[in-house]
Amino acid sequence: MKYFSLLLFIVCSTALIGQCYQDRHNTSIGASWLSCEKSPNPNALRGDSHWVQYDLGEVQKLGQARIWNINNPDYLDAGARQILIDYSNDGQNWEAWDELWEVEQGTSSGFYEGVPGPDFDGIQARYILLTILNSHGSDCAGFAEFKVEVKDPTSLVDIASKDNRLKAHPVPAIEYTLLDIDSQDQGYSTIELSDMTGKVIRSQPHVLQAGSQEVRLELAGVPSGQYLVRVISAKAELSTELIVISN
Repeated sequence: MKYFSLLLFIVCSTALIGQCYQDRHNTSIGASWLSCEKSPNPNALRGDSHWVQYDLGEVQKLGQARIWNINNPDYLDAGARQILIDYSNDGQNWEAWDELWEVEQGTSSGFYEGVPGPDFDGIQARYILLTILNSHGSDCAGFAEFKVEVKDPTSLVDIASKDNRLKAHPVPAIEYTLLDIDSQDQGYSTIELSDMTGKVIRSQPHVLQAGSQEVRLELAGVPSGQYLVRVISAKAELSTELIVISN
């Protein structure tokens, strides 16, 4: 089990020695992220806001989160108070975590060790988006550090159960293929067509409905060959092989 520590910067020096001792944070404002001007949010539903988006590099299985608020005594009121959390596999289609995260003020103490956050309980995502709704009184908003536990790696394909299936027809396919998706998951997903080297040839968003559904995947311009079709959601990944014959 490992953790991703998501901080704009940490420097181990005399001035920031509290940052480098276990999970303690000192009172330096230089060890914090602070936003004083709202900007367009990657999730359009959030509008202009104070936000931070993290890219974990690949889809990860997430566990317990923890946050350290701004700990400088002159900026405690700028510390985040309420945070909305969204997560995504592609950075475009977002799922909302269903709980509003309430965060206490920093303590101005060099022994400050932050507060626990949500337990994502195995949700799988590559991108995490934190939107700060309000601070503890300031027009600015920010925090010092956000850390999330990454569970022991598990293939997304391995968690696809017998109740989640993906089939393509006709096979071989010429101009298009129809994907029969049987999923117990629902919400945003991404449909990807990749060659056998892993290069993504086609990608399109799809909103999963619980149960059976059929989706048309256009193949015009795709060279003849063998491909892999994947349907990737926050909780599972379904895949099937496809042979394409171009005109």
